Amino acid sequence: PSYDWAKVKNEWTVADGGNPIYSNAQIQAMRDGSDPDHFANTNWWDEATQTGVLQTTSAQLTGGSESIQYMISGEYQDQTGIVVNTSAVRKALRSNLDIDVNKKFKVGLNLYGYKKDIGQPALYSAGNPSDFERNLLYQVRRNTIPTVPVGYSNGEYGTVDGVHPNPNVIISNPHWAANTGLNETKQYRTEGKLFASYEFIPGLKWTSSLAQIHQENTNTFFIPTYEHYDSEGNVVALNVNNSLSNSNTVF
Repeated sequence: PSYDWAKVKNEWTVADGGNPIYSNAQIQAMRDGSDPDHFANTNWWDEATQTGVLQTTSAQLTGGSESIQYMISGEYQDQTGIVVNTSAVRKALRSNLDIDVNKKFKVGLNLYGYKKDIGQPALYSAGNPSDFERNLLYQVRRNTIPTVPVGYSNGEYGTVDGVHPNPNVIISNPHWAANTGLNETKQYRTEGKLFASYEFIPGLKWTSSLAQIHQENTNTFFIPTYEHYDSEGNVVALNVNNSLSNSNTVF
């Protein structure tokens, strides 16, 4: 709870030769919830994470005759990540065609392709644990305090508690970070294989194939200008520059 954290913070500060940061009345407000805008009781890990859900729907059609066989299948996959505002949607299609032209000559065609849309926060990534400064869960662990609410009663995201600016602690609110800007990746992949075989005599067969793979990744990354406020509506931090980048990589 935030009141236990505040007590430890006070003890730590006093041990370092400073004065207590939180008064007894402020700690009591954390305990009884009487002033949530200034002295909240927030579990930021719970706020930054959610239950991941994976839903997959697929269908397949097969058929043919003695000399022709075919298969067509499709799959739709919708995944919600464990970090807020993370998702992935994947659509895939596969088809196989085998034709016995005669007893000796056979041809076939295999096709496969998918499109995947990946969404995650722009300000802090959800899937790069090695980049600490840009990892959302790392920011939650290092740059949040439980006395700041998720949002103030005035509708703004919580960024500071009631003792700001002494000390001047402005947190990285994961809800604000997850819903500010755009970080959208689209992945495309297609595969094709054409093959043929001819049996000259039993035990002697010629086989040839031609295959092609194409993969393309596009990303749109946008961070807008923004302002952080306290519970009274005063600006405590701001970013006056926006940034936009688009990238396209072909394999």
